[in-house]
Amino acid sequence: YVERVIALREVEYEATPYGAARFKTALVAAQDGTVRLRRPEYEDVARIAREQGLDFNKLYAELNG
Repeated sequence: YVERVIALREVEYEATPYGAARFKTALVAAQDGTVRLRRPEYEDVARIAREQGLDFNKLYAELNG
């Protein structure tokens, strides 16, 4: 049996070199403390990549830094 925990999340807009994008931040409890995970929103990365003719995977990796 694995207990599932719902992480606390918030979404924030952030300026990037390619334009504004939403980033989702989650706080996750770990054995050695709290871990903060931050990921760009898929839809915003797809929009920016399409508008600027960029490769989605490279852009996602760069913004995910």
